[in-house]
Amino acid sequence: MTPAPCHEDLKAYDYVLIVAPMGALGGYREVKYVIPSRGSVGEEKGGQDSDKKHWAVAFALYDYVQGVSKELYAFIQDTIIVNLVKPQNKEKPVKQEIVEQLKLLLNCNDDSCTIDENLIDTLLKLEGKTSEAQKTIDRLKELRKEAKIHFVPGVITRWIEEVLVTWRGGNQFYDVLKGTLVYYILSALKKSCHKRIAIFVDTSHGINYFVTALKEAVPLAATLYLIHRIADGEPVEKLDICSYNSDPYPTPSRECQSQKGGDAQKDKAEQADKETPSLKIHLVERFEMVYTHKSETETYTSINLYPVRSLVEDLFLTMGLKGIVNYLNQKWALGEDKWKSITASVVLFLRGILGWSLSIAHSSNEDMLAEIGETVKKRGIRIEQRSDKNEIAITYIWGSNRKIGTDVVTFASIHSSLNRLGRCLATPRMIEGSPYVCYPTKELEKYIEQFYAPPYREINLNELASVRNYLEGKKKSDESSVRDSLEEKSRDREYCKPLEGGKGFICGKREDADQQAEGANPRNFYAHAGLSFELDWGALKEEGELLCFSKEVERVINILASSG
Repeated sequence: MTPAPCHEDLKAYDYVLIVAPMGALGGYREVKYVIPSRGSVGEEKGGQDSDKKHWAVAFALYDYVQGVSKELYAFIQDTIIVNLVKPQNKEKPVKQEIVEQLKLLLNCNDDSCTIDENLIDTLLKLEGKTSEAQKTIDRLKELRKEAKIHFVPGVITRWIEEVLVTWRGGNQFYDVLKGTLVYYILSALKKSCHKRIAIFVDTSHGINYFVTALKEAVPLAATLYLIHRIADGEPVEKLDICSYNSDPYPTPSRECQSQKGGDAQKDKAEQADKETPSLKIHLVERFEMVYTHKSETETYTSINLYPVRSLVEDLFLTMGLKGIVNYLNQKWALGEDKWKSITASVVLFLRGILGWSLSIAHSSNEDMLAEIGETVKKRGIRIEQRSDKNEIAITYIWGSNRKIGTDVVTFASIHSSLNRLGRCLATPRMIEGSPYVCYPTKELEKYIEQFYAPPYREINLNELASVRNYLEGKKKSDESSVRDSLEEKSRDREYCKPLEGGKGFICGKREDADQQAEGANPRNFYAHAGLSFELDWGALKEEGELLCFSKEVERVINILASSG
């Protein structure tokens, strides 16, 4: 059965977040919108017209959502500033006046300027120098009454009289834009404590790359949020993403188009609005980010890790562990050792190796999200007058070692969640003179069930059951177990050995130091959820059951590097 569109299933949610990229606000038209309902077999049926007009689809969606908590986040590109500039002093060169107006709108020191969260307050104090500029300012005022406004990077090319104004961000621009959107959407979701959430994505307005960046950012932010909530012990029950797009504005009639000049131009716009029928808002696609799995014996849920898994694995496939570490350290300078730990913990987690990923994240206490937030909210700008051309070039100045990107935000967020969870569950132990960090097997099992879908879920649960069988002295004749392997291997102490007094066992302790330094078999490592006998881990029968991992994790990281 096809799931109902989000807007027809509002009772299923207790919070709706509407996110929208905004284009040139002066070009928006007030029209009536209608949201079609779905027929019995999935086809669209006509919805009910509203007498109220809206100048953006996001407002229509916002008004439509009733009976649940809701928020509207509007993303506006910095380049809207250029639309507010208009030379008026005939005694000054046009280029000089444009630069002066730009510097008044920005926090400038000579030719270096800064865009921050206070930009909206600056813009709302302006009086428009043209009808389009005034309409833009009026739209901003209307928008701020209902929405939280965030400015994000943009690009533009525009002629202002005879001067060409360009605004660029280099080849890193798109990644910075998307990373900025991921951060803001993730932050918005983190303010919510709701368990049943819908995200409405308005894709009707804005430049094509801007809309694309938002559509790619939303699933990433949603997955990072789901990981965050599980790590905090408050898993989300439901999170759906629905993308909406409206019919385009229709072309005005020939009679309307034939009007030219002065007041006729205004009449033309008014006539076009009169001719515009109600525009449909179509559901383009719907994603479920929390899955329900049903089998003959149980029903359980898991989260959709694909958005972050695909991003991370694509990087790993093309760069390998060493390449990713170097790449991330160039973007956000922490030091290669710290990035190696962060990268290893994130990749292992996404590959279903929860225990080792928590152990590695636990040992690397780097929480970058606060610093990332400060960088997201403040961008450097350089304004250059090119003397050889009638041109003004505006360029973003990304920090030399603090570049926001989708990957930086993704790795930082997942690592932060794993670090918190690892510290919450960890019990330090000394086993035969070596430091280990231990986690209750029941707690690990709970988080495995919340994080993972098959096959990672079954692999982890089977391995934990095998460990538990050994600690409890159980053995099933029809399956192999840790106990079987211990009895076979412990005679020559090659891999694992029982601890004195039946307290548990440890693995990976070889008498030959050179042999111990060898990497374990990657196939065994992944097939057993990281619990391969060559590695330094064990289990203790105390305070319940504890699964323990050596603090010496270099061998595990070496496996990761060799299996990239």
